[in-house]
Amino acid sequence: MENKEVYIERLLGLLPPTTKTGCLEKFFDKYESSIDRSNLIAFEYDISKDYESIEPDLFLFQRSKEDIVVKDDTTKVVKNILNEFSNKDVNDLEGTILEFDGPNHDICHGFFMRLSDINLTNEYQQEKFINKFVKGSTIKDSSATFIKKSLTKDMKRNIQWFGQFIGRNNHSLRLAILETDIHKIVDVLNHYKWKGDINQLLGFFDSHDFKSKFHHDMLQIELEDNINQRIGIEVKPKDFTSAGDWDNLFNLLLKNGFMSSKHYTKLTKMKDKRLLVVVKLCFDYNGFINSKVYFGGRLKK
Repeated sequence: MENKEVYIERLLGLLPPTTKTGCLEKFFDKYESSIDRSNLIAFEYDISKDYESIEPDLFLFQRSKEDIVVKDDTTKVVKNILNEFSNKDVNDLEGTILEFDGPNHDICHGFFMRLSDINLTNEYQQEKFINKFVKGSTIKDSSATFIKKSLTKDMKRNIQWFGQFIGRNNHSLRLAILETDIHKIVDVLNHYKWKGDINQLLGFFDSHDFKSKFHHDMLQIELEDNINQRIGIEVKPKDFTSAGDWDNLFNLLLKNGFMSSKHYTKLTKMKDKRLLVVVKLCFDYNGFINSKVYFGGRLKK
């Protein structure tokens, strides 16, 4: 990678001004070996509350088995998962993702996998990889049985990535399912008898204001012995290269109570929005929880 100090300074110019001073330096000091082995980097910011400054979560995208360097209490679990996969299996992956909940923890919180595009819609490959992942993880046998029985063919064909929050003492499987039709998202939630407010989801995602310029492309759920109540739906402008369309999305989120006014002002004032990737809206049985914005890009080697 290019000079660390230069890279951090350039990165700060492309991230929200709410980024807490010194937090990127902490990330690079603590996880430098993992960052050096990554080809993509991303940051997550909660934009639903009026935080003055934020220490974002960090995501590192890695390609090969050798690139995955974890040196903390979660090392054993990650190794157990990887031991279930042959080198040929790893070649069928697009890559893996490590998630770190801020720079002040000595732990990797999440570990996820994504199949390569050629295998992504192959339900048998998805099932094989998910079964191997679950076997090596800390997911309970009863949950593994439920997961295996409950995944439909359509869901397996549309899974973009899967994994576990191993550092959060979480024993569920997180799935990100590609779906651009809100009614099919509702079908998945009904399949699992999710008890949240479906009308709230339809009222926003099926509205003309939303569908005319924006779209959702991913449903995130967690499966244990049933579906966990928290879900996430990822949204972005149809033209995600347009800074103006991102501003329009933020305006719509603000009007619907999905974004704080302080973050709206700061994000719309950003002149360079090239690292904006997606916004995730989270809901549970009581309704809207929070919204998170993701910034990401390729690391310069």
